[in-house]
Amino acid sequence: MHGGAERSGSTTALHLAQWLLSDDPEAVEMRRRQVLLIMPIIDPYAFFVGNRSQNSAGIRSYQGGGAENWDLETLTY
Repeated sequence: MHGGAERSGSTTALHLAQWLLSDDPEAVEMRRRQVLLIMPIIDPYAFFVGNRSQNSAGIRSYQGGGAENWDLETLTY
């Protein structure tokens, strides 16, 4: 779910977490053998504000923002 308004990605991640926490033998084995990290919402600003292509810093994730907008010395946009 790289865009804020894509609700299906977060729903799928939460259903995966629910299954992983179940008593299903495959889920139990997976928990035993691996460290699993689930991040259902990677851009909470866009998720709650509903802006698909711009984060709170004004950076448009789909358009890349353009190199000319970055100050490479301070690594700020």
